[in-house]
Amino acid sequence: MGRAALAGLIAAAAILGPPARAGMPVEAQMKCPIGGKSFTYTTTASYSTWGTRPDGKPYGSWDFPLELPRCPGNGLVVFDRFTAEEVKRLEPLVASAEYRAMLDKETNYYLAAWLMKRLGRPDIDVAWMIVQASWQADARPELKARYQTEYVALIRALPRAGDAGDWLAMQGRAANGLRELKRFEEAKALLAGLDLSPLNVPVPEEKVGATTPSGLGHQVLNFEEIQEAKRKRAFLGYFEALKDLIDRRDARSEPLRLIPVEEAARRCRAGGDLSADDKEYCASGRPGGVAPERGLNPSRPRDSLSGPKADICRTRPSRPASVAASPKASLRGFGRCASIGSWRVSAASPA
Repeated sequence: MGRAALAGLIAAAAILGPPARAGMPVEAQMKCPIGGKSFTYTTTASYSTWGTRPDGKPYGSWDFPLELPRCPGNGLVVFDRFTAEEVKRLEPLVASAEYRAMLDKETNYYLAAWLMKRLGRPDIDVAWMIVQASWQADARPELKARYQTEYVALIRALPRAGDAGDWLAMQGRAANGLRELKRFEEAKALLAGLDLSPLNVPVPEEKVGATTPSGLGHQVLNFEEIQEAKRKRAFLGYFEALKDLIDRRDARSEPLRLIPVEEAARRCRAGGDLSADDKEYCASGRPGGVAPERGLNPSRPRDSLSGPKADICRTRPSRPASVAASPKASLRGFGRCASIGSWRVSAASPA
């Protein structure tokens, strides 16, 4: 689809309402890796997402994070496809007094993080699992704050590796956690100490190949390279917006300045319990801000590589539980299309 056509589709979606939704519940069968008992759990065959909160929790047609199956009886949270050796190591862990005591107190994602740590999974994976556990604790402020405190400490201790893109993204989650905990000075110091230059990359020009089988377009030979550059620039925009929120000493989990464009626009139109800052943002006409008496602002930027833009995310089938255990997959969004606030992030579906 060409950019002009996509821009038209985005504009139409903004006027007509949210993207087409999926998210029908289905009953799935699973055999517990320990004991072999079969059980059913509720999940969804597919879902749509259209952006995220500053902490990474998606807005979409299903509850996020996707629930992890928990075996009846022994309480094992099945967060991955375990090897035979891992199953042997898991047996005494789930039978331990410590684990049994947590079953009624902690979320499934936190239990999964506890098990992952003891299986020797990478610290970045454990930290990302606890970030997702904090989403499950939205209605339990004290528990959520405990999870945030824990993942902030884990993330800040992560060694910088590779091109630092994913490490920087996780540092952003830590800075946001500090913001929501009202530890604003620590959040400022964390951001001030980050070298964001690995994110400030140019977006390559398209290298066009053969005509697509449909005959309606051409293959983009460097598609993945382009998407990776856009992802990095998206996080660069996220850091800039996050710094602004910290400077404003705004600790809310869903400030309109850093949630998806369409979600912010709907809340502006609805009015209701908006903060003074939200009302200012709604009245400004900036991306995501829609003054109720003026309707949608047609002049808002729609195609900036590093700035805010509206987006539409595709419906996609649910992924195995192992996706939840990978911060790389989750940080890049759930499949082909996701957003960080109103900054687009795109990537290939995780394997």
